Amino acid sequence: LFAIDNDITTDWQKAVLRNGRQRSLQGGLSGSSPDTRYALSGNYFGQDGMVPGQGYTRGSAFGSVDHTARRLHFGVSANASRINTDMGEGGAAYGYALAMTPLGQPYNYMNPDSSALLDPRPDDDPLSINPVLEAQSVTRQQVVNRVFGSAFAELQLADGLTWRTNFG
Repeated sequence: LFAIDNDITTDWQKAVLRNGRQRSLQGGLSGSSPDTRYALSGNYFGQDGMVPGQGYTRGSAFGSVDHTARRLHFGVSANASRINTDMGEGGAAYGYALAMTPLGQPYNYMNPDSSALLDPRPDDDPLSINPVLEAQSVTRQQVVNRVFGSAFAELQLADGLTWRTNFG
């Protein structure tokens, strides 16, 4: 066997997996006066998956304001978010990494220009698929944008009698 004769071994899990990480940021601002209240906030969350091509990010913001002028009370609020999910071919790559024999290497160094290319068949098994190549082969993204809002107005017609309308 070529790999045994040339002392070639690969830790396929180490070749495919990476350290995941998370990031989270939040901020907000609120205030009021005798007649007006307001609030603004936002947050960001990001996560890299353990397999290349996988990740998740979410950003969202919220704002509201309401005001009272004599017998009229009105306000608006809005919430917006954007979610981006990277769904790589992580499950298959991890399965291939577990099934691979260590007698192989992910890269083929036999190119004429001495550059390294991922070898689709890294060992002597014709049914084996290079898990490093598989982890990089598919990136599917799902993007979801959401916006929700509402507004209201409330008018005091008389003591104990109020008319209110909502819109959302």
